[in-house]
Amino acid sequence: MSSIATAVFKATIGLLVNKGRDKLAEKLKDGDVTNEKFRELIVREINDIKSKLDALSWKDLGASISSFKEGIELLYEVFNKATIRNKGGAASAQAACAEAFTLAEKMTILKLTGLDESAERKLSRAKERFKHAREKASEAFNNKALEISDRILAMQYRVMATILETLDNPEDALAPCRVCIEELNSLSAVQNSFDVQLNKGIRAAMGFIGKDERRKIISSVCHVNRVIYDVSLTVGKDVSFWISPVVDIGEDKVDPLRDRRVAEVMRKQDMEHCCVEPWSFGQEGEEEHKLKDPRGIATNSSGQFIVGDINVLKMFDSSGQFIKDFSIPNDDVETKLYVYDVATDNKDYIYVLVRYEKGTGSKGFVVYEFSNTADLHHKFAVRGERDWYRLTVNNSKVLLLSRLRVAVYETDGLLFVSLEKKH
Repeated sequence: MSSIATAVFKATIGLLVNKGRDKLAEKLKDGDVTNEKFRELIVREINDIKSKLDALSWKDLGASISSFKEGIELLYEVFNKATIRNKGGAASAQAACAEAFTLAEKMTILKLTGLDESAERKLSRAKERFKHAREKASEAFNNKALEISDRILAMQYRVMATILETLDNPEDALAPCRVCIEELNSLSAVQNSFDVQLNKGIRAAMGFIGKDERRKIISSVCHVNRVIYDVSLTVGKDVSFWISPVVDIGEDKVDPLRDRRVAEVMRKQDMEHCCVEPWSFGQEGEEEHKLKDPRGIATNSSGQFIVGDINVLKMFDSSGQFIKDFSIPNDDVETKLYVYDVATDNKDYIYVLVRYEKGTGSKGFVVYEFSNTADLHHKFAVRGERDWYRLTVNNSKVLLLSRLRVAVYETDGLLFVSLEKKH
């Protein structure tokens, strides 16, 4: 199922995974986290972490982890209740479950309402356990006698508990989570690790913390920063809302999500997914795979990029590696075609705004619709010869923009409405 609740849950539980590409992480990314198998995976990870705690860290951190585990168990009972109700026959139960676990378009807050009394009670108890986990994790984080690795672990549980405590209204977790990041990034051991790692040279060799531990500290801090960044986007906050609190290393201030030097460290840890580093693609590989005159870009549900390039569509995977290309069909060798823009719908169908110029001098625009396997499904001519330059697809409508006009078409080519700006 797809919703803010499950998306936030996935991002949050991701903090239990040290490396984002192990089996648990891949399953969390691709599967339904409300499934019983995922509960077993999550509990296994929690138990494994608890077994490694020493006596000093057990009092508060161990109590936090135990309460967190109890909250997870209760939350899964709520998930299970909702799933059973969804499979039941009553229309009202189906509606309640839909409200709890699915989203209307553009919703930014999910209300877990409509659950039966038992599920409501379990959800309330889960919140109490997450609250207790958050409080004990805060105490553990502020215990300066703990190893830095245990203090960072405490912060991870504090963040997870803070988010899951407000799962029915996750936007409320963002402000306290930002405080968590500020406190984490200002730890002297964290600042020293970033300082030594990024400045390198003799200071790296003489550092009090070994290279492996230093990189683990950096990767853990970046991971916490990235989870909260992802949650903020999931609940509808703009990217500008989540500019990470920096790590102050004296003469320099490091953004753990966007600094290129940090990204290099994360790559070596196989955790570059924790960075929000600007990157580009389309100029690597064989010559015919490179972008020559790109116009229009879209993504599909697999995270692939579809880019218009003169009269060809080129597909790249989520890391920017070339997958394939396919040409815009043209039955007339004297007609020139130019891609102007590309969009995708919720079925991953590809829509392409194409300008044509015939040998006779006539010109205009056509919208091509390709299936999610890149087969031509349909095309229709756009009325008039205006200089359309953008298109988007929403609710089975194709919207076209020019400097002075907006036109909306049905996907079969029927004009729905056309509006022109008055001078």
